[in-house]
Amino acid sequence: MRKFALKFLALARTDMAEFDLALERNDLAALSALGHHNKSPAKMVGAMGFANLCQALEKHVKDGGA
Repeated sequence: MRKFALKFLALARTDMAEFDLALERNDLAALSALGHHNKSPAKMVGAMGFANLCQALEKHVKDGGA
């Protein structure tokens, strides 16, 4: 479990910077992809709040939200 948690933290750190860049560019496709990419790993380590936010972001963008 520790190994997965450490991998998740490394992924999340990298992707948080990508989230920021996508927001600055107003790149909704990238935001949706990042939400999708982070959702499952977050669930695997029990970061359910973050997983739920990622899922909501992914769905919001797919539904045409900005």
